[in-house]
Amino acid sequence: MTGFARVDGHADGYSWTFEVKSVNGRNLDIRCRQPAGFDTLEAAARAEIPKRLARAAST
Repeated sequence: MTGFARVDGHADGYSWTFEVKSVNGRNLDIRCRQPAGFDTLEAAARAEIPKRLARAAST
C-alpha cells in the first residue's frame, strides 16, 4: 500500500512544507531536507516524528 501527504504553512516570516511518503515499508525511514543553518532541527524531527505517526493495522 502507498500513501502521500503534503502540508504547506507559514508564520512569523518563515514558510515550510512537510511531505510524508509511504511505499510498502514496514520500517520508518526519516529523511530531512532543510536549508543551510537548520541542520540542528533534524535530530529533533527524528525524535518527534515517530511519536506522531503510526502504522495502520492491516486487514
